[in-house]
Amino acid sequence: MGIIKKRNNKLSLTQKGKKLLENDSQLTELLFTTFCRKFNWVYFDGYDIEQWGQLGFGFSLVLLRKYGGLKREGNFYAEKYFNAFPNLLDFHPFSENIQRRAYHCYLLRTFERFLAYFGFVEYDRAWRDNPRYVVTTKLFNSFLQ
Repeated sequence: MGIIKKRNNKLSLTQKGKKLLENDSQLTELLFTTFCRKFNWVYFDGYDIEQWGQLGFGFSLVLLRKYGGLKREGNFYAEKYFNAFPNLLDFHPFSENIQRRAYHCYLLRTFERFLAYFGFVEYDRAWRDNPRYVVTTKLFNSFLQ
């Protein structure tokens, strides 16, 4: 993000970092855009397909804006995501259980490891094959405004 530097094994703020400390909204915006566009979400899990979830993250935000007020199963969003980006399923070399793996990866990266970290959704973590439920928070709605 360009807000810290390391010299002589010590971390300190850059000029940009010092300036951003005075403006919470700019700091939050930088953190959000850096996370979405520069940080590779594949570092969060063991899935080998980088595109699942991160590619088209804005579409996921639009879906949540439209449908997120009601508690819905996560697969509702995964289905809409992969219907909008059907070629993403072609990246995986194995055809067996590809949809199940893709859906799980999308839910893990998008809801559990992205939007829940930012406090934008309440996400019920499921055990095994139980459904996962998602609903937006007040913070999500105020952030998008």
